[in-house]
Amino acid sequence: MQAAPSQAELLYKNFKIIKEKLKSQTKNAIMEKYGNAAAQEELPKELLWGQTERQVEYDRAGRIIKGLETSLPKSKYEEDIYINNHRSVWGSWWKDHQWGYKCCKQTIRNSYCTGAAGIEAAEAVADLMKANIDRKAASEGKSSYLSIFRACFFDIIL
Repeated sequence: MQAAPSQAELLYKNFKIIKEKLKSQTKNAIMEKYGNAAAQEELPKELLWGQTERQVEYDRAGRIIKGLETSLPKSKYEEDIYINNHRSVWGSWWKDHQWGYKCCKQTIRNSYCTGAAGIEAAEAVADLMKANIDRKAASEGKSSYLSIFRACFFDIIL
């Protein structure tokens, strides 16, 4: 059955010894690097039970007066930072399938805020554009879309 039983037994014993040495070296390296949390003494009971010496004072409504300062959670994005004199963020206004700034109704991103004067100027330009389209249509003898709409609308009402 076995050709050399004593030699096989000897090799097996050597293998077991080398395996134990390697296992103990690995364990010692890990303990040296990270420490042994299981062997440390127990934590203080104040920490385990969550008791501290910190005192907190409350008013009659239940709000904190003194003691425990609450911190706001931090976001990875910058908040409440407005660029180019704007008072709102990009995307706070939507018109004609375009995003813009709510404060000045600009649809051009990173543009300078013109405020109420810019809104009035944009409305004046739009009114002037409509008047020019009507005048051009009248001079060519064609009806503009706006005049056709008005005529149809007033025919329905009357």
